[in-house]
Amino acid sequence: QCWAYGYVNIAVTRGIAKGYPDGTFRPQGPVSQAEALTMVMRALGYKDSLPGDWPIDYIMAGASDTVGLVEAGFTPSASATRAFVAEMVAGMLECELVGEVKDYPGEFAGNGKFFGEEKLGFDLDGPSGMVTAVSTTNKEITIGTPGTNHKYNAAVVVYGVDTVSALKGYEVTTVLNSKGDIIFVSTEGV
Repeated sequence: QCWAYGYVNIAVTRGIAKGYPDGTFRPQGPVSQAEALTMVMRALGYKDSLPGDWPIDYIMAGASDTVGLVEAGFTPSASATRAFVAEMVAGMLECELVGEVKDYPGEFAGNGKFFGEEKLGFDLDGPSGMVTAVSTTNKEITIGTPGTNHKYNAAVVVYGVDTVSALKGYEVTTVLNSKGDIIFVSTEGV
């Protein structure tokens, strides 16, 4: 059994991936930027009823001001690198979930809920500012003036520096999990 079987099964069950016209999935094969965008857009609630032919339908919707996932340099047929997909998924966290307007097939409207908060339980508006101290013993990061300590999760993802302990002196933005612990830290100007 292929390593990707469980992931593909979940993606198909949730309507994110549909495979190729011959009914196959190719987890070892390259994914194009258009295919990656389509899966991200489906995760937001868009359906194949968008007006136009694929991939233009998803590209136009993804380029809209409300979604903003398609930027300059997007090349539909080019391979989607891990970095490309990571940037797209990071952008998706702040995108509003949508549903098809009942009386207008092919038109979608936001439901006031955002992907990261609704689907993943994130608080995208975690503390931000200058890191003035880090305690790896207590798993705390002090952001801003001394005394504003924030717990971080043991599996925290740090973007821009190699370790949590290297964050001191950097301006950061953070994401919190449902318990209020920092689970993602991004340094500014990276």
